[in-house]
Amino acid sequence: MTRYIVERGPVRVVFSSLRDASRFYEASPLVDIEGEEKGDRIVFKVRLADNILNHVLVISGINYTVGFPLELARGVDIETRAKLYSSGLREEWWFVAASVLGSEADNLDELLEVLADLEAVIHDGAEPSKVRLTTLREELEKIVEAYPEFNATWDSFLEKRRKRLSRETFRLLEKALRNCYKHFYEMYWEGKDLYKKYWGKGRGEELRELSVKLKKAVDIMQPLKTLEDTVGWRFKADELKVFPVDVFRTGGGIFNTYPDRIVCRASPLAVLGIHLDIAHEAGHLLIHDWKIKYADKVRELAKDIEYSDAFRLAGAIEEHIVALIQFKVDLKYYGEKRITHGFMGNRVFNLADEAWREVEDRHGRLVFDEFIELLLEKLAVDKEAKQTLLKHVQIFTIEEQSIPLATHSLRIL
Repeated sequence: MTRYIVERGPVRVVFSSLRDASRFYEASPLVDIEGEEKGDRIVFKVRLADNILNHVLVISGINYTVGFPLELARGVDIETRAKLYSSGLREEWWFVAASVLGSEADNLDELLEVLADLEAVIHDGAEPSKVRLTTLREELEKIVEAYPEFNATWDSFLEKRRKRLSRETFRLLEKALRNCYKHFYEMYWEGKDLYKKYWGKGRGEELRELSVKLKKAVDIMQPLKTLEDTVGWRFKADELKVFPVDVFRTGGGIFNTYPDRIVCRASPLAVLGIHLDIAHEAGHLLIHDWKIKYADKVRELAKDIEYSDAFRLAGAIEEHIVALIQFKVDLKYYGEKRITHGFMGNRVFNLADEAWREVEDRHGRLVFDEFIELLLEKLAVDKEAKQTLLKHVQIFTIEEQSIPLATHSLRIL
């Protein structure tokens, strides 16, 4: 008798039918979590605005993704992709995308209104009405006070945006979004024509169904509470707002905006990895004040390694700290150590882990301020760690390290 064997990880299934074996192999797994729903201060919302904007940015090469099907990289012609890629959006994509994330834009028209409002703020000096700038005037003033070398005023901050985000760039982005919606995204999102024939529903409906599963998962797993317990600090906002974005399936350049919003991944397996997204992105939001409080020590470290931009250095240090927080939270769920971030295992990460364990051994729990002080002391006397920081600091830009932070985190599950 002929047998057909399909192995998926630790599972080995034997079939007597080639048809059944093929169907099993080709089927997508259904992922869910069951347990007591104790609740967590997390809500999920699916919006076309975030999805189509990030779709255009990613397939134009401005941001990146992992796991997004190549056949869905549609809706923007090659010429427009090239123009977008060569525009100032390459440097300011996060400022735009995170400002949209902070807004209440839902559909395409509302997205275009927010972008028009952003253009008016940058070019005409208007006060924001529909957009919520991801870098606020008062936050910039705090940065400049703590890091004088930042040497910026609100006017100079907007001037830099004006140079990079010209009116022509706004027109180009608007046209790209309209054309993408008309020729691809409306059908894809709403499940029209061939997309309804082959999938039976639109991607928007699929993401809303995924959000229900994600909400159930966080109510059972309580990852925000676990993050708070791990760090020893409480998330200041009443709730964390999480926005699944289709183009980020298993990893990529997902991000956040202060004080309470993050993007998360959108594959079915996101249910098993939502704690990673929350630990990392909400981790940035949770600890973002440390850079201001410890600015003097960061500047001393920058001077010691002969690096002029202390604020950018603080951003690189923070990415390592949040990678460690992600690691600690994941360990509580996964039960063993694993690599879920590119910084895990380098010298700075290992020093941070060492400082974390020393503080925990001393107090029986983490005292975050003491951890930061000890980590900065260790970094100051470790040659390899300094070289690692100098290497990685080039990943970050001044704009991305304005409070709040953008993150470029590769998480694959």
